[in-house]
Amino acid sequence: MGPGGLLLLESPEIVVGVDLERGCDIQRISRPSAPNLLASYDWSTPAPATASHAYGSSRLDWLSHYRGGWQELFPNSGHDSRRGPVPLPFHGEVSTLRWEVITAGTTTLHVRTGTRLPLVLDRWMELDRDRPILRLRERVRNVGNEATDFVWGHHPAFTAASPTVIDLPTTPTVVDRGDMGPAADLSPGGEGRWPLLPAGEGELVDVSRMTDQPTSRLMYLASISEGWAAVRWPAEEIGIALSWDVTTFPHVWLWQERGSTGYPFYGRAALVAVEPQSAWPADGLDGAVERGQALRLEPGQTTTTALTASLFRADRRCVTGVAPDGSVTVE
Repeated sequence: MGPGGLLLLESPEIVVGVDLERGCDIQRISRPSAPNLLASYDWSTPAPATASHAYGSSRLDWLSHYRGGWQELFPNSGHDSRRGPVPLPFHGEVSTLRWEVITAGTTTLHVRTGTRLPLVLDRWMELDRDRPILRLRERVRNVGNEATDFVWGHHPAFTAASPTVIDLPTTPTVVDRGDMGPAADLSPGGEGRWPLLPAGEGELVDVSRMTDQPTSRLMYLASISEGWAAVRWPAEEIGIALSWDVTTFPHVWLWQERGSTGYPFYGRAALVAVEPQSAWPADGLDGAVERGQALRLEPGQTTTTALTASLFRADRRCVTGVAPDGSVTVE
């Protein structure tokens, strides 16, 4: 075990830390002896919600625990929802559960969790021994006797303490309609094409670059044709590239946060989250079912998917693609 009770997967090229006690969150991705690229905060506030101390909503409860990292959102993502009498909390319950460890090694980990629905989620994690690459393979099984709908997403949030650049496919992009608070600078519901989005009165903002200005944004890249993204820190000459199965995750939620006030960040956060998702916007399983975006498994059926995270030496050149094996193309 590593610092903070994390299970460490380690190779000569990459270190990955997993929180076995809560959601099997990935709380560290870095080169050996190098800074963590995931946003990670050792805050003592807000006080985490417990069974005897809740905040009155599943969203506030989830945020009370949030300290950065990479969460798995399943079988709900976004707003809380309901399947019959069963409430599905904000961002789903698997990000708050203690998963079962099936096998664990120096560079491999197999974990499993059930859910409030008759769905079982398995995750296999493996480090490449010769390259700085983390591979995730995942499987969902319907262990019930009735068809079951769900939504699925990943929520990796990266540090933005220094100037940060995000590379994504050029795709139609929509600003969330919600109130993002005083630090919001985009037009709610505004539409553009990545990376330029409207900020009112004809102004366009390049959202691929995070500066030191207060920022609070939530955006959606709908129906992407290629499942990849990259986050770069040119001054540090480091970047992290993501690739994923676009048939499972055809959308991206992009969340940028720097210095916004109020609960739960109180001006302390500086992060960018690039989130492969099965549905959009962030209105949960209820909204996805209404739009026909929900995933569905019949009794006994399974579905699988895969994601890759790879570290690379970054500079001012843009990333124009990430292959499933983690190879990065720049220009």
